[in-house]
Amino acid sequence: MATSPDLLSDGSGGRPQLSSIVTKIVLGGGSFSQQSHPDPTSLPVRDIIQLALDSGIRTFDTSPYYGPSEILLGDAFSQPAISSKYKRSEYQLMTKVGRIAAGQFNYSRLWIRSSVDRSMQRLQTSYLDVVFCHDIEYVTDEEAVDAVGFLLELVEEGKIRYVGVSGYPIDKLVRVAQLVWVRYGRPLDAVQNWAHLTLQNTQMELEGLPNLYAAGVNCIFNSSPLCIGLLRSGGVPVGTLGDWHPAPQGLRQAVLQASNWLEDRQETLSAVALRFCISKLLIATKSSGASMVFAANSVSELENNLQALTSIMQQEPGEVTSHSRDIRDLGAVNRAQLERDMPLFDGVRGILGPWIDYTFEIPEKEWDNRRKEMQRQPTVQSNAEEGKEEHGRKARDVTAGLHAASVNPIDIIVADGALKMASKDTFPFILGHDAAGTIIAVGSGVHDLKVGDEVFTREPNHLRGTIAEYCISSASATARKLASMTFVDAASIPLVDLSMLQAMRRADADLDGGLKGKTAFVPGGLSGTGSLAVQLLRDVFGVKKVITTLSPGKMKRAKELWKDGDGEVVYLDYTKGDVNSAIGPRTVDFMLDTMASAMESLPLIRHGGVIVTISKTPSGDELKRRFESAPWIMVALLNLEDGAFPPVRSPARNWPNPVAFRRAPPP
Repeated sequence: MATSPDLLSDGSGGRPQLSSIVTKIVLGGGSFSQQSHPDPTSLPVRDIIQLALDSGIRTFDTSPYYGPSEILLGDAFSQPAISSKYKRSEYQLMTKVGRIAAGQFNYSRLWIRSSVDRSMQRLQTSYLDVVFCHDIEYVTDEEAVDAVGFLLELVEEGKIRYVGVSGYPIDKLVRVAQLVWVRYGRPLDAVQNWAHLTLQNTQMELEGLPNLYAAGVNCIFNSSPLCIGLLRSGGVPVGTLGDWHPAPQGLRQAVLQASNWLEDRQETLSAVALRFCISKLLIATKSSGASMVFAANSVSELENNLQALTSIMQQEPGEVTSHSRDIRDLGAVNRAQLERDMPLFDGVRGILGPWIDYTFEIPEKEWDNRRKEMQRQPTVQSNAEEGKEEHGRKARDVTAGLHAASVNPIDIIVADGALKMASKDTFPFILGHDAAGTIIAVGSGVHDLKVGDEVFTREPNHLRGTIAEYCISSASATARKLASMTFVDAASIPLVDLSMLQAMRRADADLDGGLKGKTAFVPGGLSGTGSLAVQLLRDVFGVKKVITTLSPGKMKRAKELWKDGDGEVVYLDYTKGDVNSAIGPRTVDFMLDTMASAMESLPLIRHGGVIVTISKTPSGDELKRRFESAPWIMVALLNLEDGAFPPVRSPARNWPNPVAFRRAPPP
C-alpha cells in the first residue's frame, strides 16, 4: 500500500520519499510504441488508462524513445472522463531523457532541457514526477552522472520532482548510483532496470537490490516482468521496426516449450511470469521501496494481467482495514497461491535450464560509449571517409532534432502515388527532404559542424524523411542558419533554392557567354521560386536585366526587396496590358518558366536563348500548333517527353528561332 506523502520525507524540503507515493504496480507505456505495435495510435489507450486508474494504479512510465507513447498518454489523461475524476496530484508520470533512437543518444544539458520541456508538452502537464536518464549503459559513467546533476537542477526549477537512471546491466546501474551519491552528496531517488527479475532471470534479487539500496536508492522499478514480451505465448512483439528482440533462438525455443507445458496445465506463461515476478519482488524488498512496471496494449490484456497479479497479492498480515479498496491495498504475498504456483515456477525454470539467468549482450560489444556509435569490425574495409558506416549514419552525416520541415510539390506527388511505378519504396514511408533544427550528433568525419548548431538541410533521397522529429542528413547538404532567420523560414529554403540554382547553372552553361550581362524573364517574381530566382540571377550570375511580372499589390514589396544590388529589375503589372508587347519580341536571353507559360512567351526569346521550366515542358503538338515551322524531330521529342519519357534537353538547331527547352532537374 502506498503510504500517505505526509508520513515519509527524504529531508529535501519536506518532499516525501518517492517510494511513499508511487504504487507497487506501475503501468508502462512501452507497448504504445512502434517497437511493440505496428500502429500504436490505433490502440485504445484512453480505455486502458481509465481501467488502470479505476483499478488503483497511480504511477505511469513512458519515454520519448517510445514514439507516440507520451502523446497518447497525454491525450488520455486530458479526457474529461479521467481529468474530472482524478486530479493531477493523484497520479505520477515518469518519463526519460537521453535516448533518441536505436543508436542515437544525447545527454547534453541543451538536449535534456529540450526533452523535458517537450515531454511536459506531450503529456499535457506542468511538471514531471520522475525523469530517468534512459539506458545509461550506452554512455560513459561521467556523462550519466553529469546528466543526473542537470536533472537535479531541473528539480530546483520545479520542472521535475524526482531523478533516476535506467538501464539493463546491473553493475552499471550500481556504479552510477554510487558515483551520484559521492558527487552530489545525495542518492538517486530511483533506478529502473528491466528483465532482471523474471521467471528466466533473477539476478536483480541477489546482485541488484542489495547494492542499489546500499547506494542510497530510495525506489527500484523492476520493469519488463515478461522480458519485453518474451515470456508469453505467441512470440515476441513485432512492430514497424521488425523483430528487434535480443533473445537468441535457443532461448525462444525453450520459452515456447515452457509455454506449451503450461497450457497443458490450463495456465498461461504470461500470468505465471507475472505472479512469479511480483511475489519475488514483494518478498525480497519487504518494507523497502520497489515497484513492478508492466505493460498492456488492450483492455483485455490489462484485465488479465491485473487478475494474475491480484491472485497472488493480499493485504499486509494483521491489516484489517481496506484503505483504497483496490490494488493499492495489496502489499504482501498470498502464501496459499504461492504454494500452488511453486511447482509451476519450478517446472518452467527446469525447462529453461541452461538459459536461467542468461543475460543479453547489452550494450553490444561493438558499441563505443564515448563515441556513441557502433565500431566497425576489422574485416570491414572502407577507403572513403564519406562512406564509413556508423550505426545508422555515415561518418560525414549529421543527426538533427527538427523544429520545422517543409512540404513540397514532390511530396504531394509521391503521397498521391504518382511515382509508384517508377520507384520501389518500402513502408512505412516518411515524406520530406527539407528541414531545420538543432544538431544532436555528428559522424566522426564531420569537422565543420558540431552538436548544438542550428542548421537547415536538404536530405539526400536515400535518407529522405523530414516530416518527423529527427533526421539524418549528409554534412555536405547541411548549413548553419542565420541567427536572424526562423526555423520555419530556414526549412522553406533548401529545395526551392537548389532548384533555382540548378536551373541557373544549366542556363549559364547553355547560353553563349553564360548569363552574365544577359536579359532574363521571371514571371511571378514574388512567388517562392521567383523571388529566389531574381536574387540569384542578379547577385550570383550577374544578369544585366531581370524582367518580372507582379500584381499591383506586390509592386511596393518587390521594389523594397530588390532596391539594392547590381543589375536592373523591370517590374510589369500583368493586369495592365499585354506582357509580351511590353517586353518586346526577341529581347530575352533566358526565361524561367514557373507558370507553364513557356509557349506564350516563346516569341520573346532571342535566337539561341534558353527556357528552363519547373512546371511543364510544352508538348510537340502545342509547339506545332503555334509554330508550323517547328522541326519534326523537336515535335517528336517533346511529345515523347510529354508522354512519360525522361526530360529532353536538345536545342532545335535548324529552326528559324532555335530555343533550348530545359526541365529543371530534381536536386
